[in-house]
Amino acid sequence: MPDDARDHAETLDELGRALRDFVEAEGALTRAQQVRKRAAAQVIDRVTQLREEVSAPHAPELIGVLRHIYWQQSGISSRALASAAGLHVNEMLRAIGPCPSGILCTACQEDIPRTSRSWTPPGRYGAPLCTSCEKVEQGLASRKWCVAQLRANLIGSTPVPATARDWYAAAVHGSSSSWFTGEQLLKLVREELPQPVEPA
Repeated sequence: MPDDARDHAETLDELGRALRDFVEAEGALTRAQQVRKRAAAQVIDRVTQLREEVSAPHAPELIGVLRHIYWQQSGISSRALASAAGLHVNEMLRAIGPCPSGILCTACQEDIPRTSRSWTPPGRYGAPLCTSCEKVEQGLASRKWCVAQLRANLIGSTPVPATARDWYAAAVHGSSSSWFTGEQLLKLVREELPQPVEPA
C-alpha cells in the first residue's frame, strides 16, 4: 500500500474513533440532562411539600431552604421555586434577602450585596459604589453641574466694564437678567468651585 494511502487510512481510523467518542459523550450528556431535570422537579416537589407543612410562606425553615436553593443552585428555576413556596419571585427575593458579592464599595468599603441571580456587578464605567454612596455621588455631580450652568449663564449674560475675562469678575458685577444678585451668585460659586488666582 502506498504511503499516502496508508496515511489516509490511519487518519480515517482516528476520525472514526473520535466520532464514536463524540456520539457516546452526546448520549451521556442527554442522559445526564434527563437525570438533572428529574432531580430539579423532585426538589420543587419537596419545596411544595415543605410549604404545605409549615405554618406560613415566610416560616424561617422554608425561607432558609429557598435562600440556599436560590443562591447556591442556579440551575433550578427561580419562578418554579417561588411558585412552589406560594410566592411571587419578587416576594421571594425580598424574603430571602441579598447575598454578599465579595465586591467592596470604593467609598465606604462595605460589601455591595448581590440582589438577584441576574445582578450585574457595578463599576463597569467607573469605581464600584454601593447604592447609598452612588446616590451621594450622583447628588454631588448634579449640584456641580447646576453650579457650572449658573456660572456659564452668568458670564454669558453679564456685561463687565473692565477687561476681565473670567467668571469671578462677571459675578462681582452682577446681572440684572439673573434671578440672583451678583453677590449671591458669587457666594454660590465660591462654595462649589475653586477661586481663581488674582493677577499680581
